[in-house]
This record gives sequence, C-alpha cells and structure tokens, in this order.
Amino acid sequence: MSRPQRSDHRRHDLFDRARQVSVMDVDGVAGLRRSGAGRMAGPCPLCGGSARSGRFTVHLSRNVWACFACPPPPGKRVAGGGPVDLEMALRGGSPRDAAQRLVGDLEAQAIPRAPARNSVHRLPPAPRSRSTFPIAAMIWRDARPARNSLVERWLKSRDLDPAALPGGLDALRYHPACPALWAGGQVRLIAPAMVVGMAKMVALGHGQIAWRLAAIHVTYLAADGADKADLRDPDTGDPLPSRRIYGHPIGAVAPLGPPALLSDARMGPLLVGEGLESTWAVAQMLMEQHGPMRVAAVLSLANFQGGWLRDRDGCFDPHAPISDPASPPWLLPDPGDVIVAIDADMAPVRIFARGPMRRRTETMLDAGGRAALCASLARQAWRRVGARSVRVVRPRMGADFNDQIREKA
Repeated sequence: MSRPQRSDHRRHDLFDRARQVSVMDVDGVAGLRRSGAGRMAGPCPLCGGSARSGRFTVHLSRNVWACFACPPPPGKRVAGGGPVDLEMALRGGSPRDAAQRLVGDLEAQAIPRAPARNSVHRLPPAPRSRSTFPIAAMIWRDARPARNSLVERWLKSRDLDPAALPGGLDALRYHPACPALWAGGQVRLIAPAMVVGMAKMVALGHGQIAWRLAAIHVTYLAADGADKADLRDPDTGDPLPSRRIYGHPIGAVAPLGPPALLSDARMGPLLVGEGLESTWAVAQMLMEQHGPMRVAAVLSLANFQGGWLRDRDGCFDPHAPISDPASPPWLLPDPGDVIVAIDADMAPVRIFARGPMRRRTETMLDAGGRAALCASLARQAWRRVGARSVRVVRPRMGADFNDQIREKA
C-alpha cells in the first residue's frame, strides 16, 4: 500500500503546485486589461475573441478564467476553469501533462525515449490557437539524449568540447528524424537535429520557483553531423532554414546546465550569450580561466538586449540609448555577478537619429555600433534587476566567440 500512497502524494503535490501558477502566466494569455475589481479581460487565447469584446475574463483572486465566446464543454454552460484547464485546452495532453508543463517539470517532459514506429509522420492535433508549442512539445518528447549522438559530432566540428560545460551536454537533445516541413497534417521532410529546450521561470509561491518548457530551438544537421543540413522544399527546390524555433521563446532561455542552478548565485557568475555555439565557446574559454559559471543562451536578440525608448518620430541616440523597462530581455531576479557575451558580427542596420538642428536623420549602425548598443541595453537591464556587477565581453570585430575559438584551434 505504501507505493500507491507515495504515488498519490506526488500526484496531489504536482496538481497543488500547478494550481498555484497564475492563469495570467499561462503562455498565450496576453493583452488583458483591468476590468473591474480583481478582474482582467481581453482577447481569448483559445478562440481569438477580440480584446474589445471582453468575453475572456480572469478572476485574479480565484485564479480562474472563463470565455463566453468559446463553445462550452459537455455538461457546462461556459468554457473555463483554472490554469491546468487552460493549459490543457491550449496545448492538449492529459491533465497531468498540462500540470507538468505549468510547474516546469522538465525532467518529466524530457524523459528520453525512442520514438514510436512511424511517430515522426504523426503531428499533434491542430491547436485551437496559432501556437507552435504542440510541435515543440512533440519534438522535445521524442528527442533522445545528446550523448554519443550526432550532437557531439556537431559540437566537435565547431571546435567545442562537449564535456567543457558541466551538465551542458545533458541540456541538449538529439532527434534522429526531426520534422522540418509539413503540409496538410503530413510531414514532408525530416532530418537529424540538435534540439535545445527553452524554459521560463515560474513563481509557485512561498519563495518556490520552477522552470517550465516554453519553446525549443532546433538545428537541423547533415547526415554526418559535421555541418548544418541543406534543406530543400521537395516540391519547389527552394532552400529552407536550417535553424527553427517552435513555441513561445520570448522571455525564455536555454540553460546550459541544470536549470535549478541558474538562480543560485553561489554557483559562480551568470554568463549570458545569444547563440548556442557562441555561448558554449565563450563559456569554455572563461571557465578554463575563472572556474565554474552558470551559463544561459537566450537564442534571440530580443531576449538578449530587449527594447529601447524612441521619440515620437522613432529616433534615438545610439551613443546613449535608454533601455525600455516595458520590453525587457530575458532577466533573472537578483542574479549576482553577470557576464554578458556579445558577438561582434551583427549585420549593419538602418536607424533614425537626430542630426544637426535636431532633424530626423537616417543613418547606418555598423557591427561595432550594434555591439555597443547591445552592451548598453543589456547592462542597463541587468542593473535594473539588482545585478551585483555587469561585465561585457566580446570577440574581435567581425567575429563571434565560436569563430574566435576555432581560430585558436
């Protein structure tokens, strides 16, 4: 009898923690405005009801939602429920699956197993929202451990040591036949792939936090793992991207090590980089010199630098940009010492600034200017959340850190 009791205890604990997650924090809920005391209203993430209709409401104190536009389930007059119900309606699966996603049970979500026969040819049911998270969850679920796979060959081909980051290789997954193109519910193209989980930190109350899978970053690999895959549309021959993100990446991060250690400042400085290979490279170099670090790849420029304030004409001073608190990068509260690793090979972009007589002037921001802009914005954002120190490192101009480590090799 003791085993079922322990199982029941774990089950109740899982759902208790899931119910503590605010409905407002469920991925897909956005654009809600206050509508009376203790209530928010706006567009429904399920049916797409407009923000004006206010037919999707969240009662904050009760932590429940309701939509008067969605078709109600059998036996109910209105579609609604708690955070588990909304997560399950948005992304499918069982109540337990939804609860595990909400509380960040990455261990359960990432149990490596061999895909079932022909499973790569099945797609999940079409989501009721436009989210690509069901695809992310399917790929992540079917991915295998990266150890002794093409992922190791890929890292070595970039002169990266798979063993350099403690727990880093265990944070990656390998999919031997990852969907790369589909149409009409059928997979049209597959390729081996490196899969990286991107997680969001969720507050569970009473000072507890969890990490919840929010997206995946996929790098499609050549058959020998030494290069990225050359993907082509089988009908048109048009090239397809060799890297894709599925899910909800904004505000998410790929921990290159155990996620729970990211928030523990006792484990060393927090190293934040953008691309996976570049972040791995700079971590490999710095850890050889300075010892243990917490390592995180944010995998997008928006997650790395955040937004900045502009005037009503879209102008800003590139030499003194002001970080926009309403559009932050990925951040961690009370992070301790932070090292921001900025690549120096970004493409030039056109911006608008104030010229002589404060006229609106179009100008080019080169790789050096973009690196400086990124450094300033990231430094401001991390100081805003209480970083003890913020150090910026970058490679030579025109390169990223992976280029630099390959040159040394």
